[in-house]
Amino acid sequence: MLIKVLIADDEWIIRDGLVNFPWKDYGCEVVAEAEDGDEALQMAKVYQPDIILSDIKMPGLNGLSFIKAAKKHCLSAKVIIITGYDDFEFAQKAIKLGVYEYLLKPISFEKLHIVITELSRKIACENQDNTIINSIKNQYNFAKPLLRDKLASDLLHGRIGSQIDELLKTFNISIEKHVVVVGNLNRDKNESCINIEPWLIEYGIYNLEKEIFLKFAKDVLVETENYKYTSILLFPKILSDEECISATAFACKKLQEAVMTFVGLEMYFGISGVGSDPSKITSLRKHANDASLQGCFFSNSEIVFYNDLYQDSIDDFVISSSQKEFIIYAISAGKYDDIKKGLDDIFLSKVAVNSGVNEIKNAALSFLIEIISIHSSNECAFSYSQYKEIDVVNSMIVKSIKLEQLINDIYEYLLEITKEKLETKTNHYDRIVEDIYAYIHQHYSEDISLDSISEVFCLSSSYISRLLGSYGDKSFSEYLTYIRLNEAKRLLIDNQHKIYDIAKLVGYNDYSYFISVFKKQFGVTPNKFRKGT
Repeated sequence: MLIKVLIADDEWIIRDGLVNFPWKDYGCEVVAEAEDGDEALQMAKVYQPDIILSDIKMPGLNGLSFIKAAKKHCLSAKVIIITGYDDFEFAQKAIKLGVYEYLLKPISFEKLHIVITELSRKIACENQDNTIINSIKNQYNFAKPLLRDKLASDLLHGRIGSQIDELLKTFNISIEKHVVVVGNLNRDKNESCINIEPWLIEYGIYNLEKEIFLKFAKDVLVETENYKYTSILLFPKILSDEECISATAFACKKLQEAVMTFVGLEMYFGISGVGSDPSKITSLRKHANDASLQGCFFSNSEIVFYNDLYQDSIDDFVISSSQKEFIIYAISAGKYDDIKKGLDDIFLSKVAVNSGVNEIKNAALSFLIEIISIHSSNECAFSYSQYKEIDVVNSMIVKSIKLEQLINDIYEYLLEITKEKLETKTNHYDRIVEDIYAYIHQHYSEDISLDSISEVFCLSSSYISRLLGSYGDKSFSEYLTYIRLNEAKRLLIDNQHKIYDIAKLVGYNDYSYFISVFKKQFGVTPNKFRKGT
């Protein structure tokens, strides 16, 4: 871009000579010429020249008055005075006005060449510097909102030390009275928002939050992370604490309505108390976060004030021994419905819903650790696998952001334990039944009975009968008869023994009873069976 030049002189011949100077050789162009001070001033306002060559003695405004007025509109313009008078007083006034050069008429080409060469280089350097400076300013202005958000995050998380006042001054932020608000977005209530890009939801709510909160506070700093919006609302110190809290609550209500309109989602807000010390904002953030989690955990979309937390608590939240025993028995008995009923009785009680989130989660974790200990076969110190299991349970509880979710997660976990217990119990009983059947198979030819087997296995005969009935295919007598008769068939087909002897070989000392049982089972007598084969 060429350097713009304005020439002002009432003498036509001087003005024409200056206009015809080879300005383009120096990266310059004449954008305007004037024959008096008034015209020159109007031209300066319109064209904003970089260089002004002006005579001192002109009609209307004289040169010095013109320069003084022009300087107000063309701050960066470099002025070269042209005069036919070597007047020291004029020179002094010109210097005070910041005139770059003072040239006497007649002006030689060489002298003007030297002055314009030096001046054009100076302006080119300044323009380059200004371009860099403007670029930096633009980048800073672009990044300023991000830097403010970074400042908000640092304030909220206590990452600023002694330089806090300096940083606040840099951003022209005055923290007098302030309130911290934490808003959690509930995405469970509306499936339609799943089709909206997450960044669009976050960006939209971020802008809504700033726009709405700024209507009620003098300034606001915002941090966003994973559908969680934490803001510092700044208020003038002339407001009372009650006025600050009231304005914050009203702003949150308006934001709730806007977010519901924008994406059809609920937001749970927690509001801290009023603070005045910027270094303690991190504590207010924790208070607001606790209040927000409380509202979200109990599925309550109302705004929760930290100062109101636990005021309605009627007792400390504990899981009683009887409540634990009820669930432990339900697990051992495989009663799924009772497990759910027991959990509802614990976590939906009046004491629970008036307790703190962390209090409930800590009690839940302690109870599940007891369950893990009981469920384990290791009666000594916790094993490595048990510690890993406790980590899994702890992570599950920490991630539960709603009471309903916590109850369901615990229920699913206890169901897995119950199924595992039942499977272990079933496998244990299956092995006993297999052993009983194996014993019968080995001793079928002997005079065995339920009583004799009960002595071998150290179990009552009635218990063995129940086991075989529940976990086996056949009762004791059915299985014994099945084995004996199938062995009799094999021996009859083999045709190496007399039928009388076969009866004794398979455990029947009463020959007539053997024939009766065999015929009942197969529809023919042993003799006819042998002949038929």
